[in-house]
Amino acid sequence: MKVAIVDGKKSPVISNVPEPKIQSPYDVICENIYCATCTGTDLHLIRGTFPHPIIYPSILGHEGVGRVIEVGSKVRAFKIGDLITRVGAPETEELSVCWGGISEFGVARDHFTMRMDGLPESEYSAYKVNWHVPDGIISEIDATMIITWRENLSYVMRLGISAGSRVLISGSGASGLGLARMAVLQGAGYVCLVGGKARKKNAESLGISEYLDYRDQDALDSYANDNEGTLDFIIDANGINGCLNVFMPCIRRGGTFACYGKDDWLNYAIPPFFGKTSFNFYNNGYDVYEAHIPVLDYIRSGKLDAKAWIDDDQIFTIDQTSEAYSHVEEKKAVKSIIKIKG
Repeated sequence: MKVAIVDGKKSPVISNVPEPKIQSPYDVICENIYCATCTGTDLHLIRGTFPHPIIYPSILGHEGVGRVIEVGSKVRAFKIGDLITRVGAPETEELSVCWGGISEFGVARDHFTMRMDGLPESEYSAYKVNWHVPDGIISEIDATMIITWRENLSYVMRLGISAGSRVLISGSGASGLGLARMAVLQGAGYVCLVGGKARKKNAESLGISEYLDYRDQDALDSYANDNEGTLDFIIDANGINGCLNVFMPCIRRGGTFACYGKDDWLNYAIPPFFGKTSFNFYNNGYDVYEAHIPVLDYIRSGKLDAKAWIDDDQIFTIDQTSEAYSHVEEKKAVKSIIKIKG
């Protein structure tokens, strides 16, 4: 089967590896349908700047969906034909995996049944990202957004954003837009997004309160002067060192600063005395397991729509994976969609 491989030095290349086979009675084999690009994690993996250890060469992709074509003997939660999230190719003798979603076939695992059968969590924890997406509530293309939405919603819930919260988010990429929308859906009373001009229209479709151009320093300074001590939460969606320094005086006493992105993960610093009072720093991540069902509920109710993130008019093939990442790196789209099969 075809897979996209990265080595941390150059663009993804397409190669061939053996198709995966069932290794555990809880395994399911899926034919991967679509995979979305991630301008955060994936680009760091391609460039070799991911802040956590990676073994190269590695199979890329973590925002894919696939349909079940074969099930192991003990599988009860999934059936043939089900659409499953975060399916990836397994490791080979020559290749590790950076989640492995840009592959023609992949393996998911029935972690639900494994837990019910009393197996240790260590045997299925990595597969808790595999969930069924009911047919009819969202297209296969748009279903790739569920991976991002789950992470964003879990993060916002764990932060404690709720009715009446005042929130500022820096970053207008996929996760910045996602965090903003989830804050709105959690009932935040005010959500300000700081980003590039090209993303203003996308952001405004998500119900935010205000949008600031990150290049307009006068506007940023004016905002900080006018909003001292008024914000409950400030979130750096990109993780760019120093990008939120101007807003530090806006954090209220006991408010929370959070860094979601990984751009400067290993040398990220917050100048505490730029703030006017004591505040908290959030460092508890997210867990997609707790957010999948709420995301599906938001989709069913029409409160989550992929149009702000995905342009269905330009779909790339697996052979065009490198072009798909260039497309988002050049800011031509929030996310590119790669059609794996069909």
